[in-house]
Amino acid sequence: MSAVVEVGEKSSPFERIKGRIPDFFTVVPLLLIIVTAFSVRIYLLRFYDVISADGIGYVAAARNLATGDMNSLSSNGFYVFMTWLVGQFTPDFELSGRLVSVIFGSVLVVPLYLLGSELFSRRTALAACLVTSVWPSLLGWSCEVM
Repeated sequence: MSAVVEVGEKSSPFERIKGRIPDFFTVVPLLLIIVTAFSVRIYLLRFYDVISADGIGYVAAARNLATGDMNSLSSNGFYVFMTWLVGQFTPDFELSGRLVSVIFGSVLVVPLYLLGSELFSRRTALAACLVTSVWPSLLGWSCEVM
């Protein structure tokens, strides 16, 4: 094995990653599962009207972040930042925290698909994603401020 590239050998970076780009029959079912997961979570969002004890702390930290207090980022981090960011477009921070949970609960199927297809098969990964998109406890957690 030599490090020299032979004439006619595939050496373009685009050609090397060509096998890693998902095809149409992978992307479309995965997008349909993401849209289904998002739709179910948005529908169930209206049935959750009580905020959890931890959610109160996250909403308070997002409010503090909105006033310029950056101390909440050191202990709560990314979730509070995303709640604050979405809160710039929603009327209150509780709704923004719920929307962050809905969004991340919906895109959970992407890393699950990548892991499942790497360890098992594409078909098994899609089945796991479909089950995950409608699993009751995950639906409940995706509608709360976590």
